[in-house]
Amino acid sequence: MLRGISCCLLAGLAFAQTPPAPIDAAIQAYQTAHQEGRFDEAAARREEALGLLNATPADTPQFGMWVQTIASIYAGAGRTEQARTTILSSLARLSPSDVLRVVLLDRVSDFWYTDGNLLEALKYREQAAAAAESAKPVAPSANGNTRLAYSIGISWLQSPGDFSPNTRTYHYQRLADLYLELGRREAGASIIEKIAALSGVDQSTAASLYEREGRLDKAEELFRSQTDRALAQSDPYQIAGTVQNLAFFYQRQKRYTDAAAILEKGIAATGSDPKLRDQSNSLRQTLATVLRQSGNSEGAANVDRQLFLANPDDSGAIGRYANQLAAEHHAEQAEELLNGFLTAHSNLQPWEEANILQSLSNIARTNGQPQRADELARAAQEKGSPPPAQPQIIIGEDLQQANIAMNQRRFDDAFRFAAHAIAQSGRAADRDQITNTVLRLASELETASPERSGQLMRQLFETLESWAVDSPGPLLNALHTHVTLIAHKKDRSGDVPAAIERFRSAAVAAHGAKSEAAADALRFRIAFEQTRESPEQALASSKDLLDLEESLSGPIHQRYLDAMEQHAQLYESVHDRKSQIEALRQAVSIADKLYVSPNFRNGNLRMTAAFALAREGQFEEAEQLASQALAIGARLDQPQPFQGQAEQIRKMRVTAQLK
Repeated sequence: MLRGISCCLLAGLAFAQTPPAPIDAAIQAYQTAHQEGRFDEAAARREEALGLLNATPADTPQFGMWVQTIASIYAGAGRTEQARTTILSSLARLSPSDVLRVVLLDRVSDFWYTDGNLLEALKYREQAAAAAESAKPVAPSANGNTRLAYSIGISWLQSPGDFSPNTRTYHYQRLADLYLELGRREAGASIIEKIAALSGVDQSTAASLYEREGRLDKAEELFRSQTDRALAQSDPYQIAGTVQNLAFFYQRQKRYTDAAAILEKGIAATGSDPKLRDQSNSLRQTLATVLRQSGNSEGAANVDRQLFLANPDDSGAIGRYANQLAAEHHAEQAEELLNGFLTAHSNLQPWEEANILQSLSNIARTNGQPQRADELARAAQEKGSPPPAQPQIIIGEDLQQANIAMNQRRFDDAFRFAAHAIAQSGRAADRDQITNTVLRLASELETASPERSGQLMRQLFETLESWAVDSPGPLLNALHTHVTLIAHKKDRSGDVPAAIERFRSAAVAAHGAKSEAAADALRFRIAFEQTRESPEQALASSKDLLDLEESLSGPIHQRYLDAMEQHAQLYESVHDRKSQIEALRQAVSIADKLYVSPNFRNGNLRMTAAFALAREGQFEEAEQLASQALAIGARLDQPQPFQGQAEQIRKMRVTAQLK
């Protein structure tokens, strides 16, 4: 996760003088200590960087970049609570008119969203959009750089000091996306109209949002108008992009004939100009996919063949053509083609050679040659991975040997390999592998060698706890997996509550009490109470989960719907049919607000509610819901899934009337 901050860090160091600014030096020292497994020192260097940031004047050109870098370090280490605090304390130091607020508000929103608190994320996205809307051009600093565009390097700024319509569109789109995710269609529609009204803006953003909103006619109108305009202006670069957008829209709607037609028009418009080869190739690739999806495999194969013949030195084109040959049971021809390409092209990029080798591996595996396939796959991996700058510690081999020994019931060897991997993991390049593998081995060893299993568990958790001063993420993942592994074991039921509480405490410390990580602890409690057949306690924890999910995302969201559906099932386990029916009615209403087009879940929830009503003799409403489910099922891209259930409900009514 920490690799994601490298670009921001390098951008900052590019502006630093020699020697680097103290805050840059502290950030670099953190990176080095973290990578080398010196976690206490890494944590100290991170706190040093934060202290230096807090002492840095907010009008310093690099201030915004440093804020984001340090917040990203905390977030990458699994400390999103501290990441938010870092940005919020920096925001408090900025003037209300400082354009840097737009960027930092957006980042706070991201961190809340990552933790599953969508209502808090929405609050900051609304503020970011409002700030972007009212932002004025940024005055250049004395060294010719603006604090916003140059010290942070935000890619969506069009030019120095520019908050263009495209910049506002970025924030409007993110805001509209979240409104729609939360079921707030009116608010989302209002923002979409703002995007559509911005002059000079690529209308594909508004069109995509109209499509998501379910306004397909409006979406098609915008996609089509952009394509027609590009074709009329004979602008080949615009044609390629707009034609792809319209074709993808048709493809998503399964209008394959329309998609193929517009792609063929775009291919003809781009012509045979070598400068437009990439654009033409892209359109042809999409055309091949569309034809294949429509069932026209022969047409798709012809397009793949044309692409290959037109691009004999293109590794991607030959790979696609070879895959098509293999799919048509011409594996020998495909293999000969790929091997010939490798022989004739000795100057391929490593990633290109890796892709060809992987295609050869896939063909060999399909032909029943697993050993050769594995050899080719390893060669592909070696080609695709750049050599390390310095020798690395790798624990994957030890973990693999531990798994082999475990499968062969060589428990002492399995323990030895796993323990060695744990001991080496701190500085290992692949240390993220350690948690799940060792926990699974310890769980499997528990029966055969309880003492060795306990030793592995203690060694693993001691190691992860030593990392947690820097990065609590691996420990949190291990605690989550540990609960999962012991929850279903009757002889470990006494350990489960403490394991859940340990996970919950770690989750709250890293992500806050209002987070999806905290919700996971409640899900564990519900599952545990169900396992030990305590439906009342499970129902109480389910109510807590509903309350938490509502505080995170409101009552119209996928996760709240999941919790409501589970809550309805738990009412049945305590024989409270009245409350179960009411919960199912709410679930149906939520689903209708969430999903703009009919899908299986809308119908399935109706049918579940219909059965609950029928069991209580409320057949009129039951059959009404069943009829609605059938209507939804008729519009799905699959055989009618609800017919049998509807018949069963009708039979239940007939039986009840006979009584």
